[in-house]
Amino acid sequence: MPTAQGTINSNGKIFQAHFVIDDIDVLGAGSFKSVKTPAFISKKVTLTYSSKDDLSQTWDFAGAVGIPDLTFTFQNGPVMTGILEAPFTEKIPVTGLVMWSWS
Repeated sequence: MPTAQGTINSNGKIFQAHFVIDDIDVLGAGSFKSVKTPAFISKKVTLTYSSKDDLSQTWDFAGAVGIPDLTFTFQNGPVMTGILEAPFTEKIPVTGLVMWSWS
């Protein structure tokens, strides 16, 4: 399965993930619907996907943010994992939505 390296920034309510695939910027704009988390940043995020078509439209996800990483599994298959720049003291389960765009 292909992978892409990128970053994610969150204020605890919404997040913006950025990856480059085949020299094209791929953005994941998301929001948490389960809980608000502390703000977080990861500069080392890996996105694993089956096809570029997986990274389009809007999808639900579930996962966790916390000690010391994040994992989001999207309803249609892709998985985003990363190491937090400033880990939390607990692992927080999250659910939400992400909208993918290419530019």
